[in-house]
Amino acid sequence: MRARLTVRQLVDDLGWPLARVGRSNGGLDQAVTSVIIQDFEQPVRSEPGCLVLGVGIGPGTVLTPLVEDMRKAGAVALAVKPPLPEQAHDLPLPVLEINADASWMHVAVTIRERLLEQDRAPEPTSGAMGDLFDIANTISEAIGAPVTIEDHASTVLAWSADQQDTDDARVETILGRAVHPRWLEWYEACGVFRRLHRERGPVFIEPGAPGLLPRTAIAVRTGSHVLGYIWAAVSGPLSAEQADRLRMLAPAVALHLVNVRTGEAYARQHRGELAAIMLGGGQEGRGAAHELGIGPSPACVLVAGMAGAASHDGDGASDTTESAARLRRCAHSLALYLATTHPSSATVVLGDAVYALIWWPQEGGGEALESAERLARDFQARSPHGRHCLIAVSGPAAAVEEITTVRAQADAVLTAMRRTGMAGTVGTMESMALPVLLRQLADDAIAQGIGNCIGPLNRLIRHEGPGGELARTLAAYVDSGRAVDDTAVALRVHVNTVRYRLRRIRHLVGLDFSDADAMLLVQLQLRMRALSGNDL
Repeated sequence: MRARLTVRQLVDDLGWPLARVGRSNGGLDQAVTSVIIQDFEQPVRSEPGCLVLGVGIGPGTVLTPLVEDMRKAGAVALAVKPPLPEQAHDLPLPVLEINADASWMHVAVTIRERLLEQDRAPEPTSGAMGDLFDIANTISEAIGAPVTIEDHASTVLAWSADQQDTDDARVETILGRAVHPRWLEWYEACGVFRRLHRERGPVFIEPGAPGLLPRTAIAVRTGSHVLGYIWAAVSGPLSAEQADRLRMLAPAVALHLVNVRTGEAYARQHRGELAAIMLGGGQEGRGAAHELGIGPSPACVLVAGMAGAASHDGDGASDTTESAARLRRCAHSLALYLATTHPSSATVVLGDAVYALIWWPQEGGGEALESAERLARDFQARSPHGRHCLIAVSGPAAAVEEITTVRAQADAVLTAMRRTGMAGTVGTMESMALPVLLRQLADDAIAQGIGNCIGPLNRLIRHEGPGGELARTLAAYVDSGRAVDDTAVALRVHVNTVRYRLRRIRHLVGLDFSDADAMLLVQLQLRMRALSGNDL
């Protein structure tokens, strides 16, 4: 069994700009076995060997009793963002300083993956390289340039220890553990990925903006399949000897990625398949819950999708491909986040959305839904991919048999949210009740063939055609709460003009403005048209 990673080794591997030792306090040689995100407004929940990420610690935070509880529970270090607390040098645990611009979620995921790498790596033998961070350092030494190793979705898996002399884009990439979308778009536009997929050797890339270094990259392959990339921040093209070294070391990265993906992919795929079975319900769902080890506890469904993904009116295959790529990145990021914050959860991609089943064994129904909603908002706040997706949360399901109903509610909320096109939001049935009900009503009306053939609004539209001033006046009148003065302001016409148009509407289509039912029908039809994107 390979020796555990110590606090000192972990900080050395991560390196600045992500982390460094703030105060050693004589404990850097203790082994790290896990990482926990700890909000210090909540009770301490440390465990033996854990590194605690101190969210919310700032100047004036009283740490001594909290850290003493952590130490008694077996925690080995505390990580905080600057400025370091005044008590840092008196604490019984090492204090690590995390870059202020780094996301806590990505720090947690990076450390967790680093610990998994250590557990998976075999005992080093002569001539054998260890885990992915070791390989990154080896490549960096071989070509004389700082490197990152990224997967096929441009998520950063590891980096070498010499990043302090790179540029802002590299720092941003490491802090976010993913290449920023603006650079991905630039690389795509310049054909960089096409070149990487076409060429077997290193590809030199001119800097994308003033102040940035050029890059040299090579695709990491198994056969014809691209697993990821090695990126080096360079001052100029590599020499022939350096290029040969990079080409020779790329298969070591490929072998590592294949081994990791084989084990992780099977476990993730199996858990995702069980989640999909549970979402489908029935006797199979109960069996899947038993295999996942899920007892009788409240379960919430979280479904994330890209805004507009349900619409099939795109500009072609490129839009579909890009939407699928964004969804994969969102799914990967969400799975990593939940693995750190809620390990018992299970995720699966179905169609154009990613589903997560989240159990709350210690909480009641209302508390479970609130906790799931907070989890979704936290993911969006901490993940660069989360900010570009919509998330619907529903539940809780008190039993496995109720999960299909909860899933249907989440799907309905996501569909309604997509109509708004507002990325980076979280919705529940409570917050989206009206759009969900209107969407259902509109679908039923269309199914019955009555959506566009009944009521005074539709008669008015048929009379004057699309874009008519009377229909627009009626819509403004309803939106203003039937206040003539406000309607005139909204339309930028005289109040007498509004009164004249209302009299014409009454005469043409027989609309009685004092009839509450008739006005309710008009209002519902206006809302349904707006929800469907049908402008007057």
